Amino acid sequence: SQFVYLIFEYIKQEDDANISLSSFELIWNIVPITNTAEQWKSLFEFFLNSFIDQRVDVSLCGIKTFFALITSNTSSLQKEVLEY
Repeated sequence: SQFVYLIFEYIKQEDDANISLSSFELIWNIVPITNTAEQWKSLFEFFLNSFIDQRVDVSLCGIKTFFALITSNTSSLQKEVLEY
């Protein structure tokens, strides 16, 4: 979705690490409207780029946020998403 794309564009920007880090919090606002397996997979693909960010703080924040999303939404994730 365009919202996810926009948030991850803020995460990727390199002018201010604090903008990148605080943008991860916005992802939590998108989770309630992430209903389909395709939407979850798309979200996961965007996360992959944050994992390899050269800024260690941004990379770690991406990893922590990713696993927090999975653990807090495991019961609502389809099997297809978990296997992805």
